[in-house]
Order: sequence, then C-alpha cells, then structure tokens
Amino acid sequence: MIPSDPRAIEAHLSRSGGCLVVSRLRGEEAEPLATFTVQGGRAVPTEGPPCGGVPRLLSGDSLNEALGDPIGHAARASGETGPLVLQIVLSSSLHGAAQVALAARFGSLPQNQMAQAAAGAGYELRCYAEPSGEVRCQ
Repeated sequence: MIPSDPRAIEAHLSRSGGCLVVSRLRGEEAEPLATFTVQGGRAVPTEGPPCGGVPRLLSGDSLNEALGDPIGHAARASGETGPLVLQIVLSSSLHGAAQVALAARFGSLPQNQMAQAAAGAGYELRCYAEPSGEVRCQ
C-alpha cells in the first residue's frame, strides 16, 4: 500500500532513496520519461536516470494534482501525447520484506511452492511504504 498523502510520500521517499517517475505506456511496459522527488508535498523534477527499486503505479488524478501535476509537467516537457502514468519507485528491499513475511506465514519453501500455498490459502500479501522509509509486509 502506497501512502495517498503527498507529505507521507515525501517522508517515505526522502528516507528510502526512492523517487517518482512519469512513464509512457507501451503495451505492458512503462518507459520512464521524467523523474521527480517530492519537496514540500510537491513533485520536483530531478536530473538523471530514475532511482533503482520496485516501481508501483500511483492511480488517481487527485494524487497527481496534489503533487503539482507531474504527469502534465512531463507531458509538456517531452511533447508526449500518449497515455502517461505516475509511478513510485520503492526500495529494492520490498522483495526481501515480502519473502520474510511469506516465510513467516508458510515456512521455508521453494518460491513456486510458496506461491501455491499462498494461493491455496487465499492469502494476500500486503506491503506498506512507511513514512520511516521502510517497507513492511504482512
């Protein structure tokens, strides 16, 4: 779960090394166009490539607007007219936190057996991007 408040997103990104990315959709892939950090609850463009980590889609026009319309900024800067999406790039520690939570629930199993056990139990793994910068899964 991603915070829905710009200040909580800012707190998480500043402590985790994550970033926001506006990407162009190409089939099932997203091609990064612009990278942002968040300062004062507003998206601020940054130079250079996107940060490393696990991208997650941020949905809802209200969050984009609350962040100062980074999608519109990227569209104007790139001249892109196709569909654009806003993503948050979470720490690569997300995968490790998810594995720890799954192992605590189902024991030490190979990944394919873990997936089958979780699906069979109707288990839904939920991970939370905390303002502390940590990613917590349960």
